[in-house]
Amino acid sequence: MNREEVASLASSAGFGGNQRNTLAVKLERFAALVAAAERERCAKVCDERYLDYMEPEIREISAAIRALP
Repeated sequence: MNREEVASLASSAGFGGNQRNTLAVKLERFAALVAAAERERCAKVCDERYLDYMEPEIREISAAIRALP
């Protein structure tokens, strides 16, 4: 989610002016943290599957997930 999308959602929720800008920055950071946590959770699932199956492709998938912005 980019800054403009966060600002639009904040505006739709009734926040305006400086309050919206401050909230947008916080929501943008929060959304990035949530996305990073979810990516790490998915990568850990791959790591666990690698231990079960020892397929090198699974390691590649977990590395690719962690490399996402």
